[in-house]
Amino acid sequence: HKTDSKYRVRTSSRELKTFDVVIAPSKKDSANFNRELSKLKTEFSKTTNDSLFVQTFSENKIYFSDKRATAVPDGNEKANRFQTYPRDYDTIFKLAKIGQIVGPYVSKENVVISKVIGFTPSRLKARHLLISTKNPKDGKDLTGKELAAKSKTADSLLKVINKDNFADLVTKFSEDPGSKTTGGLYDNFLEGEMVKEFGGFCATAPIGKIAIVKTDFGFHIIEVMDRDNSKFPLLVSVSKVFKATEETIANKESEVNNILYKLDSKISKEKDLAKKVALFDTIVRKANYFARPISIEDNSPKVYGFSSSMSADKILELAYAENVEVGSLSPYPIKDKDKYVIAMVTSIKEKGEPKYEDVRAQMEKELIEEKKAKRFMNQMAKDKKLEAIAKRANTTVEKAEITFSNPQIANGYEPEIVGQLFSAIKDGAKTKPLKGKAGVYVIKVIKTTKAPAAANYNQEREQMLTNLKNSLQGQILGGLRKTAEIVDNRKLNTLRVRL
Repeated sequence: HKTDSKYRVRTSSRELKTFDVVIAPSKKDSANFNRELSKLKTEFSKTTNDSLFVQTFSENKIYFSDKRATAVPDGNEKANRFQTYPRDYDTIFKLAKIGQIVGPYVSKENVVISKVIGFTPSRLKARHLLISTKNPKDGKDLTGKELAAKSKTADSLLKVINKDNFADLVTKFSEDPGSKTTGGLYDNFLEGEMVKEFGGFCATAPIGKIAIVKTDFGFHIIEVMDRDNSKFPLLVSVSKVFKATEETIANKESEVNNILYKLDSKISKEKDLAKKVALFDTIVRKANYFARPISIEDNSPKVYGFSSSMSADKILELAYAENVEVGSLSPYPIKDKDKYVIAMVTSIKEKGEPKYEDVRAQMEKELIEEKKAKRFMNQMAKDKKLEAIAKRANTTVEKAEITFSNPQIANGYEPEIVGQLFSAIKDGAKTKPLKGKAGVYVIKVIKTTKAPAAANYNQEREQMLTNLKNSLQGQILGGLRKTAEIVDNRKLNTLRVRL
């Protein structure tokens, strides 16, 4: 029956199976790494030159000793601007003492040890009026009389400004376009987000204090409005990458080469195509790995699931190599970042009538399901009561509410079964055993409730038409693609591979 239309191959394709040998640190690597961290932690607590220590031992060489060293919990809204730590370390850091070493902990795929060098408020709120000391034409600093005039303006404004007229004076005089429209307000910021003088004043001055603060931008008349009592830590951090050692990598390389050799020596001797595939699965499984299938359509060859494009290209080169056949193996392990990949061609399908070996498994599965269904139907036909039928079939009687618009029964999508229930079965009646997609059913209709009549079906009709129109374009394009048989071999051409 392989000539049946349901088995017909719609698009030529290649199928492969691959498995990954991940290059992960060994137990020995882990023990050595932990010893190194323990030693670093001790030395970090003793050093008085944090900058040199970070430069010498950290993978990330960035060092700050000011408010730029602020650290926030993972997921915090400021996380993209500062270093972060795991949320479950939040209490530990907030209760830590200055000079305390915390860690190791994992942050952004690195293992981190941190030294607490200070704290900063977790939220500041202030507003300001800026008198700029930059030349608006060239951005250079003002000097001499021009600078003195700006200073005098700031002093004059300070004498008259208060919390009641602050916003109005900002609108009239402030030269900060970023906050002029909001009354000069900056809410929910951290000290490290602002220039040193501005942030420092907001973090330490009494709430309600209004004063002039000079920065590189000019004279700021600042009112400190609020700050949280909770703190974020300032951290100097040493980060290390936990990775496999050269010895472990060499061992994995030797392992994957041995598996490839075993595959080649066994599969090359086997003539039966199905047995070649079975051998691949068996050898991979015995090596404690998992084989995954890959399907590649000839008219648009693409491969997914690889970390690097080079690895994906190697799979395509194998699939479309000259004289390729079922059982063709990758000539060597394919390196895909932190893993090795071995692949084997398991099927080459040409459009039209399939090869028997390509549909054999599907046909066998359908035959087994058909025989099981007949056996169940014969058993279930022997009893009249649902409870007796269920007991004979080693199952239970279940109740379900079924609608014509959503033909779902307990085991899944069963449109044919539901269609029969609504067309031929009366309340109180029981069906004969019915074969569905997911099983065999005997159903007793308890009660049928008619859908409430609508006063006007126009709205429902319009909704159905809208849904149909929305799906029509996609169906038309899909039909055109099938008719046109579009072929995109740009990738194969790049790899100098021909179909």
